[in-house]
Amino acid sequence: MRATGCGPSRFRVALGLWCQEAGISRSLYSSLLEILRMPELHQEVHRLPSCLSTLKRQTTAQLPLLSMRKKSLPLQPEQLGKEKSAAGLSSTGLREDLYFFDPIAVFTAFLRSDISNQMYFGLGEFCDNPRELWHSHAWRSSIRTSSGQFAHYPDGKPIFPSDFIFFRCHNCRCTRGCSKPGDPSSIQQQHVGRVHSIGRDFRSSIQKQAQGVVTVEVQEVLCPNDLQGVNLQPPLLQNEGLLSWNKFHYLTEDHVKFRIPHVFLDYYFFDDRLDPDQPRPSAPPDALLIRRIHDVGPDPGNNSPPSITPLCKSHPLRGELDVTTIANVHRRLWFISKHISHIYGNVFQFRILNLP
Repeated sequence: MRATGCGPSRFRVALGLWCQEAGISRSLYSSLLEILRMPELHQEVHRLPSCLSTLKRQTTAQLPLLSMRKKSLPLQPEQLGKEKSAAGLSSTGLREDLYFFDPIAVFTAFLRSDISNQMYFGLGEFCDNPRELWHSHAWRSSIRTSSGQFAHYPDGKPIFPSDFIFFRCHNCRCTRGCSKPGDPSSIQQQHVGRVHSIGRDFRSSIQKQAQGVVTVEVQEVLCPNDLQGVNLQPPLLQNEGLLSWNKFHYLTEDHVKFRIPHVFLDYYFFDDRLDPDQPRPSAPPDALLIRRIHDVGPDPGNNSPPSITPLCKSHPLRGELDVTTIANVHRRLWFISKHISHIYGNVFQFRILNLP
């Protein structure tokens, strides 16, 4: 039966026939009405592409979708289930596609999301009551967690955790002339130490105007002159130093003089797990040799003999692991980007300089 009254327009008839043919539901029809009732629809309709695939491609390009990659991988027949084995698949042509998200797209989308605004980026922090991960030594001692923020040497190069350095302490009564940086005689008496960690200092002992300043935590290296009267077996070598487990200094950048380029960390010394008949590398004569750790215990004034621990019995710093792992021991990373890769995926750039 045909409805009486004014007949529908050609557009309404065409839309109704299309809805019948496509099987449009009530919910889809409601969504379609919202689209058709958008302002300036007439101009937009004339701009629609005539090809459906073009419309789909243009629409997909506007959506915040992650790009996906595909890789065809060979399968091992002995690890397939019984169902596939029973299907009679040829063992020479067993391949299957592996689909995975592009890691760069994943990290880029993550860093652009609102979640990244609630994350902490940058140097770790020294504080009296550590609560967060960036308050820990694990964060401050790693290169990768710095987000491209560093302390710097006087020549502008970054100071890395695990670097061995010459430095001046903040003790005005220091017998090495640290309070007189211009005195030529104090240059030969400078402290030697290892960068234990780097962070911003928010401890209560720091003056308010200095809160948040970039601070270098240095573990002092005891040289032969510092170890007179200490019985060591085997005896101390002339180019050897002992890491002190009791002397730590918190320095500002201007108290760090320069990096010691040639240092040999002997993890083979007194390692009973190694074959004694196998040859072991030796330190170059011009290198600072570190193979033992000096510890006087929690009470330095008890006059008890110090404990000497081989370096192989200690945990290496994360900064040392970063350099040796990424640069394969023979190269040094020189980061040139302001935002350097860390555990949460900041984009980074670096170049590798060959060590002399």
